[in-house]
Amino acid sequence: MTFPNILFEAPPTATASKPPAPWSSRSTISFDPYHPDSFTPHSENAYDSYQPILLLPTQEEQHFSTPKSPRSPRLLQKKTKRTGKVPKPLSVTAFRSPHRDDESPGLHNPYDKFQSRHPSTATEVDSFLNTPSPFSDGFPSPSKARRHPIPFASKGFEPPEWKKIILHVFLCVVSYPFLLLVIAIANERTIFWCRTIVGIGCGIVGVSLGLSLMELAKAFLEAATWATLIHQSNVPVSAPGVRLKDLSTTVQLGATIWSGLRLMWARYVYSGTARRARKAYDKRPWSLFIVFFLCTSTLAALLTFILGRIIDIETKIVRDRVNYHEVTVKGDLSVEDINRAAALTPIFNSFSLTWTISPFSALGNLPPSIALRWKEDYVYFAEVSTNQLRSDSTGFGTFKQETTAASIDTLGSNQSQSATDTSPGTTLRFPRWGIRIQCKKLSNGNVNIVPRSPGSFSYVVVPRDDIRELFKRFNMDLPSIVNRPFNKTEFAGNDTLPSNIDFDQAFDWASGKFYDNGVAHSFKSFPITMGAEGLGWQSVETLLVRLNDAFAPQGKFQIKSENTVPTPIIDEQGRQTIIQSHIGYDAAVCVRLIEPYVLEVYNSSIGLPTTTVITSKGGHIADDVVDGITQTFREGDLVTDLSVTRELNSTQLAQVYDALHSNSINQVLKDNGRDMDYVPSPTLVSYTGGSSPTDYTELSPEFFAKAKAKADSASMLPYFAGSGDAVAWAFRDQVLAVAHVQRALALGLLGLILALGLIAGFFVPKLPMDVPRRGFELFSWFAAFQANELSGDRPPLLRKRMHLDDIEKEFGDLKFRYAGFQ
Repeated sequence: MTFPNILFEAPPTATASKPPAPWSSRSTISFDPYHPDSFTPHSENAYDSYQPILLLPTQEEQHFSTPKSPRSPRLLQKKTKRTGKVPKPLSVTAFRSPHRDDESPGLHNPYDKFQSRHPSTATEVDSFLNTPSPFSDGFPSPSKARRHPIPFASKGFEPPEWKKIILHVFLCVVSYPFLLLVIAIANERTIFWCRTIVGIGCGIVGVSLGLSLMELAKAFLEAATWATLIHQSNVPVSAPGVRLKDLSTTVQLGATIWSGLRLMWARYVYSGTARRARKAYDKRPWSLFIVFFLCTSTLAALLTFILGRIIDIETKIVRDRVNYHEVTVKGDLSVEDINRAAALTPIFNSFSLTWTISPFSALGNLPPSIALRWKEDYVYFAEVSTNQLRSDSTGFGTFKQETTAASIDTLGSNQSQSATDTSPGTTLRFPRWGIRIQCKKLSNGNVNIVPRSPGSFSYVVVPRDDIRELFKRFNMDLPSIVNRPFNKTEFAGNDTLPSNIDFDQAFDWASGKFYDNGVAHSFKSFPITMGAEGLGWQSVETLLVRLNDAFAPQGKFQIKSENTVPTPIIDEQGRQTIIQSHIGYDAAVCVRLIEPYVLEVYNSSIGLPTTTVITSKGGHIADDVVDGITQTFREGDLVTDLSVTRELNSTQLAQVYDALHSNSINQVLKDNGRDMDYVPSPTLVSYTGGSSPTDYTELSPEFFAKAKAKADSASMLPYFAGSGDAVAWAFRDQVLAVAHVQRALALGLLGLILALGLIAGFFVPKLPMDVPRRGFELFSWFAAFQANELSGDRPPLLRKRMHLDDIEKEFGDLKFRYAGFQ
């Protein structure tokens, strides 16, 4: 059995009798593009001018090859363990020509003179081709030709590859739900993990769709490459074919953008690809097919990037309520602060001074009053100042003498209090003092209010039932101290009071005795407790309103003075007239509670601290527990400094409370007209809900309670935080990412990919001159060389064990032409 030599065609000058020149001394045939003026069909004589070229070594080249040992194992000679019919080995006898049944055991070869120069032995052939064949005898009959499902495309386009098309459609359909799944997984995570998950998801979708699209579009590049070879093979004899290095580069690069660009340039360089050179047999726009491939491959390459832009990722701040760190804030008073407050108490209690800690000019620096809902009541607090959250600063409750002086320079004070040292994005939880208050108008005011006694005093007698009702609103019992007998002598002295007042049902310590001093609103306060129990303070607050009714034309009072007073009135023209008016009297009684609450304050570097919610009532921070399960967990170390307060306690703050209560009362009393007796003020009018000087209508317990609570929370509570440190729980914000897909863009992109894939699958152009479909895979090249569809222009020197560099030099400029037309 002999092995058929693999042949190339060569020009007649390459004769077999003349040994080939050494490959190192051969000159490279340079590429000469030739552009004919008219198309000349290729004739059989032109094909006959080429002679076959042996690719197996000749006798003169045997010394380059390693002799094969007769004992060497045969290739692919393993015994199969399969049962059943064993295929016959692939043998060259299966390709014997039907016209030759003589002594030659090989294929019919018209160029026997080349075989005679180095005969093959049966051992050599068997060792090379003794491979199991799936065919029992020779090649199988050709399969039935497939038909294009679109009638008008059956002549110019290849039948579609249904598996690739169905896979592409499936990927396009599932891509959008897959992206939604990826977004659902990526949401509510940190920005790093959200971007990572979205990137992986977009990468999976982009790579899958890109590979599927490229697999379909690759057929356009393959068809254009083979069409270029066919077009260039039909030019006149002077310059037919395509250089192997040009063909090899396109095949090696595969279906890439660069290979498409090189092919576009090759079609521009080679003359046979011009439209007028091939118009006799192929008029199709092959350059447009390459442009379609380039557009498709570009989209496939950018698909992952485009998908990443279609999915938007935004961040949101989520407040962590689970994990906390212990820190310190300025939330209590130090021993030095308490001592300084005790020294200032006589000054604040002096009515002749009506002294306050800060002047009106400094009120803008004080933290504002805030009200938060706790169960059925509103609790009033002073907002946390920025300085309280700085370790190198203090709160307002230092009671230093320079506090008043420094408060005058409000601009400089603000500039020195920078918030850059605070931790942004942190929720702080620590206890603070809060105020609850309930008020009602005095019962039987026409009896229990004495407008003017013989001793020139005004009296307000507070019934116990009024106090009992107010405590009941807090779900508290009446304190026992309120039941003490009324001491009339201690209350009024030698002054004479009306006999119709029921002193047995009144509480003398809450009742008030007021000088006839022209002040429109006056206060009397009695502390039920002074904080000895450590839980805060309880007090009864009494208000007396005395207002000239000439300035309250719509005013309603519980009682008016019997005597009139002359009152000067200035009309719109500026003329002054004297009228006789009365003094109207009204009164209200309140119960005020100052208690500790645990609140959360949100602090960031871009704004002032903001109190958000009350978490619990009490002086210490407690864990959040739901159904017996703890919901908060500490991270880091405990604060072990013994000087740091862990619980608010009022035991040592009696004198501080006394000073601050007087400060708050004096701050309100300053809003009185002293140039004329019993004239309205903005504070007094606010007790009725009005705003203008003549808007006083009737004393409202609700408006007064709100005004009193705001005044106390602004003028008392800020000073309960001085230079003392208190423990706070710091819950740091979590910056989480939220991703969402732009539906219109995503569906539009997937629709475009689907459309391009269908075009690439259904409209692959057929090769010119009814040449069967060819590609870049091994089977196409094996068929082309084995069936002599490709012919070279000269015989190259090919021997065993050649290096790739040598093969590239030897074959690079070798021109191939398609010879499969015959």
